[in-house]
Amino acid sequence: MKPFILLLTVLLSSAQLLMAQENEEDTVQQNQKEALRIPTRFGNYLVGANLVFANATFQKGFDASYNAGIEPKVALFILPNIALGLNLDFSVQGNKSSQTINYSATPFTRIYFSHNNSEKPLRPLQFFVEAGIGYGGTNSWYESNGSTIKAQSNGFSMYGMPGIDYFLNKHIATELGLEYHYIGGIPKAHVIGLNIGFQIFL
Repeated sequence: MKPFILLLTVLLSSAQLLMAQENEEDTVQQNQKEALRIPTRFGNYLVGANLVFANATFQKGFDASYNAGIEPKVALFILPNIALGLNLDFSVQGNKSSQTINYSATPFTRIYFSHNNSEKPLRPLQFFVEAGIGYGGTNSWYESNGSTIKAQSNGFSMYGMPGIDYFLNKHIATELGLEYHYIGGIPKAHVIGLNIGFQIFL
């Protein structure tokens, strides 16, 4: 009888140990999934800003120059991984003989390429594509031989930006994107920029 009780005790202890290990593994996996869950579901909001730097602006009659600025935006996810929003852009650039102000207000669409498999934790690094059409302008003043030459390109604008977000947690991501911005007018303006910033998901 004693050997039987001893064997039963060993088996029960082993079963409890295995169940505890399985529960611990399930908890770890669940925590990993939750920690890496990308909040791009329907109804979520995206609020953030890109710091614009190392921009090159090419405009007829003016030398290439560099600028710095800020690009705040807000969006609502109307479908999983698809958001609609408004992007504002303001930047200033210049050198010894010229100054330029760029601005725009552009409705945009952003699409993430994350998978929806609930059995796998999502990767913190996510790719996206963003594009928009709106209104903008590039107003420039250029000193030449004692006189001031002005160019004001205000009107239709559009932009496209592929990029990547690195999710630090379920609500905050750092962002890097390469943006091309076209502004209609006389003369037309083409702006190419490398953007870095952050996004908050609510």
